Amino acid sequence: TGEQIFTAAGCAGCHELAKAGATGTIGPSLDDLASSPDIEGNPEDYVREAILDPDKVVAQGFSAGVMPAFEGKLTDKQIQALVQYLLGD
Repeated sequence: TGEQIFTAAGCAGCHELAKAGATGTIGPSLDDLASSPDIEGNPEDYVREAILDPDKVVAQGFSAGVMPAFEGKLTDKQIQALVQYLLGD
């Protein structure tokens, strides 16, 4: 599930996400991600790109080079499950 992937990939260490009990402060909060002002266009595409190539999509107020890229580390199915989980679907 998306929740399991979020936990196993270590996302909680850097991101806040209330439904996962995550309180990280290194990266942006993922609560209410779908309504983030950083998102231009399709939220699913934005989140997928942020997971696969995080330096290409850097949230305002945060630095590039901090989040690891998950390209080749997660399958397409895992990425889709994570995207849906993060967007609240």
